[in-house]
Amino acid sequence: MESNSKIPYITLSFNAQGTKTFYQKLIEQNVIVIGSYDKSFHIIDETVESKQLELRKSEDDLYTATDVSASYGSYIKIDQNTPCVIQPGQFIVIGKTWIIITFVADDPIIILINEKFKVVAQYKLNQGTKYSVGRSSTADHPIVISDDITVSSVHLYVFIEKKTITITDNNSTNGSFIKFSKMKLEKGKKSILRIGLETFAVFEYVDKVPSNKLLTPFLVSAASTLSLRVRNFKVSDVDL
Repeated sequence: MESNSKIPYITLSFNAQGTKTFYQKLIEQNVIVIGSYDKSFHIIDETVESKQLELRKSEDDLYTATDVSASYGSYIKIDQNTPCVIQPGQFIVIGKTWIIITFVADDPIIILINEKFKVVAQYKLNQGTKYSVGRSSTADHPIVISDDITVSSVHLYVFIEKKTITITDNNSTNGSFIKFSKMKLEKGKKSILRIGLETFAVFEYVDKVPSNKLLTPFLVSAASTLSLRVRNFKVSDVDL
């Protein structure tokens, strides 16, 4: 079957592996909104906004994902074992840990933030050094995340040269995600989007619609007491 005959399809789940699926649907509209609003792709997740993510079909028959007004942000999973260049200050999520890599007075720094959105560590980095981010303290040039069991031993590599920040997911169990405002979704691969703290949307093009079109939604009891507001966070708020 030719690629242009493939069908856009979305799966919502509680994790990036899609093992806790609660909603699957064929996309028939040119514009859809994913969120907790009852006329959208309904998600019962306290950390998902009423209208969080918009998928809009363009003239080239591809869909673009746009973060509409999400306090927690929207993220896309990067390919494993493939270097990915990110912008300074762009949020990275691994497991339940947020990471910011930026520059202060031309010096690169990395900031680790826990699921309660508190800064737990920050380090000055050297350009030209490959850092290992994860739970292991014995890896080469380790940046240790000891209190997050959802992070792999060596989850992510960070390399900075000439102010270019490159991250590489080390075939981690739960994947690595980067924050985006607008992202065109490719046709030849699955796009795994993280919305809120515990909800994932897997967007893909399929040859035929799977038989299990709709499953009953579950209540996601994501920490309602958290004060995380990614959109309003500023690096200048951190005591460097």
